[in-house]
Amino acid sequence: MQIEQLGKAAIVTQRGFTLIEMVAVLIMLGILSAVAFPRFAGISSYRDRVFQETLLTSLRLSQRTALSHNASTIEWRLNRPAAQSWRYAIDIDSAEQVGETQASNHAVTYTASLAAGGFIAGTLNLNNTLTLRYDSSGNLIWAGNGTVSGALSSSMRLDANGRLLCISLTGFAYDGACR
Repeated sequence: MQIEQLGKAAIVTQRGFTLIEMVAVLIMLGILSAVAFPRFAGISSYRDRVFQETLLTSLRLSQRTALSHNASTIEWRLNRPAAQSWRYAIDIDSAEQVGETQASNHAVTYTASLAAGGFIAGTLNLNNTLTLRYDSSGNLIWAGNGTVSGALSSSMRLDANGRLLCISLTGFAYDGACR
């Protein structure tokens, strides 16, 4: 604190913060950290949600691609190139057109009935690939996993970390259990 004398009145000039200002800043920092910290602590759940949304969006894009490319063969592929990542791709006449890798360490399981009897089911592990094929009308007509493949007689059910996705025989992909 510095005191300057100007005639009869003394003027006091202060430098620094008052106790009230310091307490107000500490309260604001406390509120901010209480709100922001849980957001950063659960970052993996956001990553998993992005992966699930990407799966659903890419399946819908596959159907739309089949509808817009009438005479083409459209395939949607999902595989796991590494333990912490997934790669999906959309092929038009065996040429990859869209592909993306997403970070997620959770399992994806699938199941559907085959027209010739039996079913296709499993869990995608490292370097396994699930392939779905659409016809020119956007209908889901075929599935393969490298071991079993064939024409489908039921909707394809995907379970991505507890979130159910369904691809109906008409090719439409939606959230929830297959009807």
